[in-house]
Parts: sequence; structure tokens; C-alpha cells
Amino acid sequence: MKRVICIGECMVERFEDECGDALLRFAGDTFNTAVYMAREATDWEIHFLTAVGQDETSEAMLQAMRLECLHVDNILKRPDKTVGHYTIFTDGHGERSFTYQRQQSAARTLFDDPGSTEELLNRVDPDLIYLTGISLAILPEPARVQLLNALSTCGSAVAFDPNYRPSLWEDRFKALHWIQSFAEISSFLLTSVEDDRQLLGLESPEQSRTYWSRVTTGELIIKNGVHPVMIVPQTDKKLTEAISVPVIAESQPVDTTGAGDAFNGAYLIKRMMGTDPTASATAAVKLCSSVVMCRGALLPR
Repeated sequence: MKRVICIGECMVERFEDECGDALLRFAGDTFNTAVYMAREATDWEIHFLTAVGQDETSEAMLQAMRLECLHVDNILKRPDKTVGHYTIFTDGHGERSFTYQRQQSAARTLFDDPGSTEELLNRVDPDLIYLTGISLAILPEPARVQLLNALSTCGSAVAFDPNYRPSLWEDRFKALHWIQSFAEISSFLLTSVEDDRQLLGLESPEQSRTYWSRVTTGELIIKNGVHPVMIVPQTDKKLTEAISVPVIAESQPVDTTGAGDAFNGAYLIKRMMGTDPTASATAAVKLCSSVVMCRGALLPR
């Protein structure tokens, strides 16, 4: 049985439907990716690794995960914590902004216990481990160190999306240090021109390719909004010709929340199943074109 671990935070998601009614669901960047992986690869074990509280909201979240066929056996429960909340706001072009309430989020305590990272990873023995810059940003410094050391030696493929959110980090230099550290050990680095512009001051996929090719030997995937996705396979990136996959551009997206997460989930699970990069990206782009036409981060089942 093939296994994936997605590490991060799931939150209560609030948004308004077409009628202006408030809807509550569960979402979060790595959780969204895990869901799309599980929907695509029903014969794989997709494990979600986080911490939750012991309140009714946390129990409802775990039930939602089970309904998506995610494995939740290793999720930690903290009696004095709960789960975070966020609200989506969209403009007339479907572009989103968020407000957050995560002060009491249990996910911040995921790796508080010394040695817990290696124990959790060894218990599952995954083929792939997926995490993002948000996964790192919510953790305290000692937990980041523990996680980096564990992933560097566990023998599993690592997929990492910088997913840079400035408000979550102590400062940009701290973010750059940790994002680069995890990029260095990644077999798949899934970045975006938007994130690289904010974090590194880069302005194009070509500049992103040049920068990240000096950092990682892994497969490099550069997303660029409505413009083509650039993929540089895991070879000599200075000599390898990049693959370009067009995006299916909707004339009027409803909500772009979760589009990048959907791309990552479809792309990574296809690649782990042996599909080539072009076909994997094509399938991921097709999924994204559906995701941006619905409100909220996840397509309804």
C-alpha cells in the first residue's frame, strides 16, 4: 500500500454563497491538497498529520476528514486547545483575501513533544511527505528544527510549496531561511511567481527557475496564475529544457481560494503514480479550472 503524509493545519472556513448566506466548512492548504489526493487515488493511504482540540468543533473536523477517506489515526488531540478559523472575502474578479483567528490553534503544538516527529513518520512509513511554508510558519522554532532533521533522514520523498504568507512569519529573513532549508531537501518544489515576488523580489518564471535551481535538485514546478505552468524535471536544471503547460483560463472565476492546493494535490499524486510531468500538470490544471468556479477551497463531493 502506497502512503502519503500531508502535514499542516485544518481550519473552520467561513464564506458567503451566491445568496449571501454564510457557510461553514473545513479547509486549509495542506488539508485541501490531501483531500484532492485522496479523491484521485482511492487505493492510496492519504494521512493528514495535525493537532486538534477535544471540543465539538474538533470532533466535527475529524469526522469531515474521515468522510474524505483521510487517515486520521495519528492526529494529536490537545485538551486545552481548539482549531483555527478563517473567513474568505472575494472581489469582483474572484481574487480572495482572508482574516484569521488561530490564537488557540492546536496545530501550532503538533511537534511540541521531543522526538515526536520521527516517531510519527516511522509509524506511517510514507512514500511522500507534503508540507508548505504555512505548515512551518505556524510552528515554533524548535519544532521547525525537529521537523527538518526528521525529513532530511527519513528516506521518503518530500514535496514542498513555499506558500509564503508574510503575516504568519516573524520577518521575511526568517521565512527565507526556513523556506530555503526545506526547499533544499525537496524532491518536488512547487512554487509560484506570486510567492517568489513577495519573498524574493523575483518577477518571472525564468527568474524563479534560475533562483530555485541553485537551491534544489528536485523537480521544480512554477505556477503563474493564468499563465502557463513551468516544470523543470529532476535533472541538470541549467541544461534541461523546461516544460510549459497552458492554464485553462476562466473568463470570470468565482473564487480562486484553494486553486494552488488543488493543483499540488493532483500533480503530486499523478507523479507518484508514475504519470509524466506534462500529463500530471494537464490533469492538475483541469482540476483547477473547476475549483475556481466554486466558492470555498474545496469542490463539493
